[in-house]
Amino acid sequence: MVRSLLQYQAKLDMPDTDGCLPVHRAAQCGHLDLVKYLLQLHPESVSVQSCTKSLPVHLASFAGALGTVRYLLEMQPEHVSATDQDGQLPLHCAARLGHVETVRYLLDVCPVHIAAKNKAGLTALVEAVFGPGTDCIPYLLQVTFSQLHQDQADVIVEQARSMAKRRHKSHELHMINQPAGGKNNCRLS
Repeated sequence: MVRSLLQYQAKLDMPDTDGCLPVHRAAQCGHLDLVKYLLQLHPESVSVQSCTKSLPVHLASFAGALGTVRYLLEMQPEHVSATDQDGQLPLHCAARLGHVETVRYLLDVCPVHIAAKNKAGLTALVEAVFGPGTDCIPYLLQVTFSQLHQDQADVIVEQARSMAKRRHKSHELHMINQPAGGKNNCRLS
């Protein structure tokens, strides 16, 4: 379909009403082959921001499209620390929707700090509590306690616990109150 549209002079650098290029939309849907094809034709679009200052990697992270996130960060490794208009890193985007494997990749392979905050002052752990997908909360707790001093980790966990209480998310609060397996986690409950 895309090849046919290109034969009829479709523009790869023409944004839609949200300021997204075709590569943004392909990344948002997790279509890795299409992302690769579009970037072969228009490589500079990997760094084009939408109206919300989202890069394709932000949208792929929201979608939990690990293969697409991996490919985009191989092309532009510095985008792992790029923020959108809300100060969201790709890590925040993936955590909010509970995409465990994408969160794991961003923390294990890329130089993202677990304590990074967006403009609202929220870490990836707190974003995970906010969002509908909570599968990555145990992993984020584990990384929080393994990478940070006890004082720093306690502050982040308390913010997540407070958010879960305010939003009446008892399942998330239960997960936060359970030890995540590390020696420092005895102070969680």
